[in-house]
Amino acid sequence: MRKRTKRLLAVFMATVMLAGMTGCGTSGSALDAATSEKKTEKTDDSNIEKTSDTGSSGDTIKLGLVADISGTSANIQALNAITLAINEINDAGGLLGKQVELVYADSQSDTARYQEMGKKLIQEDNVEVLFTAGTSACREAIRPVAEANEKLYFYCNSYEGGVASRYMFLAGPVPEQNVTPLLDYFSKNVGKKIYCLVADYNYGRVMVEWLKKMAPDYGCEIVGEEYVPQTTSDFSSSIAAIQKTDADAVFIAMVGSNMASFFDQWANADEDKVLMSLSNFCSYYEHKKLAAPSLAGSLTAASYMEEFDTDASKEFVKKFRELAPDEPYITSNCAIAYNAVHIWAEAVEAAGSYDTEDVINAIETKDLEFDGPGGHVKVEPKTHHLYTDMSVVEIDENHDAQVVETYEQVEPSYLLDMGIDLSKEDPQTQYSPLDESN
Repeated sequence: MRKRTKRLLAVFMATVMLAGMTGCGTSGSALDAATSEKKTEKTDDSNIEKTSDTGSSGDTIKLGLVADISGTSANIQALNAITLAINEINDAGGLLGKQVELVYADSQSDTARYQEMGKKLIQEDNVEVLFTAGTSACREAIRPVAEANEKLYFYCNSYEGGVASRYMFLAGPVPEQNVTPLLDYFSKNVGKKIYCLVADYNYGRVMVEWLKKMAPDYGCEIVGEEYVPQTTSDFSSSIAAIQKTDADAVFIAMVGSNMASFFDQWANADEDKVLMSLSNFCSYYEHKKLAAPSLAGSLTAASYMEEFDTDASKEFVKKFRELAPDEPYITSNCAIAYNAVHIWAEAVEAAGSYDTEDVINAIETKDLEFDGPGGHVKVEPKTHHLYTDMSVVEIDENHDAQVVETYEQVEPSYLLDMGIDLSKEDPQTQYSPLDESN
């Protein structure tokens, strides 16, 4: 089918659009909210209300976003990236003769509020599709709401993998797409021994399990592992423990402002072990927050980083900075969210409808693809993930991200290998190496 190519369009309406949105803790809209009556019913197995009607009417289609606009994990990049994609779609004529209307809610860096705000957008604002870009815990807080209400839900972040749900679309890389390239490059060019220091929550624990599962395939060994509460800000004992090992690298997954203090303490320790992360450089740009060359030699595997030296990346950076000139860095999650909106738009156009079931059917049958800022992405229809280009990136002496190796169209293979086909079954489950059955 025809690809939705990246349009070279002005984004002058973005400031007006953002100015029309409301602030913290409420839902906001760039256009006048469409209204409709709704009735609710209880599902058999939960306390989640299910709305039975649609909120899009007249000249708009509602797209909902739950994001941390404020709080300890505040980051408006997903809002900016989704706004940019919506502007492009609307400037090109919209979808099915309608303009896309962005409605957002601030979760205030509070996992409990993710579910609350997800319910509000679905049940009160009646959005046609829901987007989020928070942590895995936040994703899992909203997932049962989307499933109970049979609402399509796009998660715009790299994650620990394994979510199999008919109503979810996972737009970011999963372990078989980023751990594999990272280990491949590390084992050939750096060393074999890895110490794991991660936040003590779902993402950190599952990513360590993936490393332990995949490391032997590359002759690598996990020589230590530590799970740190997300409230931790003093890493002196952890760094001392690392220094006593013969690790060649430390795999890290730090979350929030407290844990970000690790990087200052690591730099002051003057330790020469390589840092590796699948989140802290491409998503949290820690290399731009510290003075060079303290993090030189650090490695990540990313689907996008601002330094990517391609025409597509340069055009994306230009348009993004026209919309958000004060953003300190354009992360991988910006590209993931931007891609996800365009993939959803492709599905709506292919379906000839914005009805959830019609859009899901298009996702599963229409060979959807998009040329994004980090390269080509293509829908894997059975599991609702994406084939994506992945790059191993090294932080150089100037703290710029340099691509050292690229792996094209890496398959999201884990659920496929399990035989998952969401067009035939809907497990509504997250599988992982932590499950003894797998």
